[in-house]
Amino acid sequence: ISQTRASRKGTAMKPTQIHSLALLQADGALHRVDLLLHYAIVALGDTFDETTDLVEKASFLAQVLVARRTHETTASGDGMSQLSIRQCVLAALREANSIDVAVAAHYPEITKLRVLLDEAQHNMRNDQP
Repeated sequence: ISQTRASRKGTAMKPTQIHSLALLQADGALHRVDLLLHYAIVALGDTFDETTDLVEKASFLAQVLVARRTHETTASGDGMSQLSIRQCVLAALREANSIDVAVAAHYPEITKLRVLLDEAQHNMRNDQP
C-alpha cells in the first residue's frame, strides 16, 4: 500500500502546473469567445439596440483579454458562420463559463464578460415571441 501511495505522490500535478494548464485552456476559450462574438456582430449588421450594445462590449472585452495573453493559441471558426446570433452568444457564454475560477480571479474582466453575455442572452430570450 505504501508503495502505491508513493507512486501516486510522484504523479500528482503541482499547483503551478495546474494553473498553467488552466491558463492554456482559458486562452483557447477566450479565442473561441472572440470568434463567436465576431460572427454575432457581423450577423447583427446595422441593428442598434441594447442587445447589440452588450454583444459589442463583450466582444471588445474578449479582444482585450485575448490581446493581453501571450500564449499562441488558435481557435477554429469551423461551422460558426452558420450559427444564429443567439447561438453565437450562448456558445460564447458557455465558453466563458468554462474558464477556471482560479484564472478568472487573476482576470476580473472575465467576470464582466460573463455578465455581459448573460445579459445579452437574457435580452434575446425576452425578445423572442
